[in-house]
Amino acid sequence: MSLIKYEILNTVVEYGSLTKASEALNITQSAVSHAIASLESEYGFSLLHRSRSGVRVTAEGERILGYTREIIRWAELMNQEISLIRGAEIGTVRIGTFASVSTQWLPGILKQFRLRHPGIEIKLWEGDYAEIENWLASGAIDLGFLSLGDSSPFDTITLQKDRMMCIPDTSFVMF
Repeated sequence: MSLIKYEILNTVVEYGSLTKASEALNITQSAVSHAIASLESEYGFSLLHRSRSGVRVTAEGERILGYTREIIRWAELMNQEISLIRGAEIGTVRIGTFASVSTQWLPGILKQFRLRHPGIEIKLWEGDYAEIENWLASGAIDLGFLSLGDSSPFDTITLQKDRMMCIPDTSFVMF
């Protein structure tokens, strides 16, 4: 078991590309390929479907992915606890968001957060509502911005209530 291999696998799945994952992790694409191949050899099955358009996780890889995310999460929690014992605050918070929140709300919030918690790394995962819900359910992200109905399976905090408005198109004429 190697924590770095799990982190590489999760990053490849997150970015859908070996090249983008290598850039995000600041390692060579060859190192990324080797880590994935090593896991596949160790497990005896493929974790990823590779094609010219990128990579997709296999059904077997999907089954493993939840465990790798939990292992990484627990390792991060342990490192955070060790740092707290030593008097420092470190960690990573993964946030699922969509474009309007990323551009309108988060810049100011993150600036203030980083001033108060410089040892905490923030990773933004941008997607649509369905992706964010899936990421939350799978444990890939720690929190997410969503527009949810009353029957949400998640613990929620209402941040804002938007008025929904209908603006008629006056050029549309019904006969």
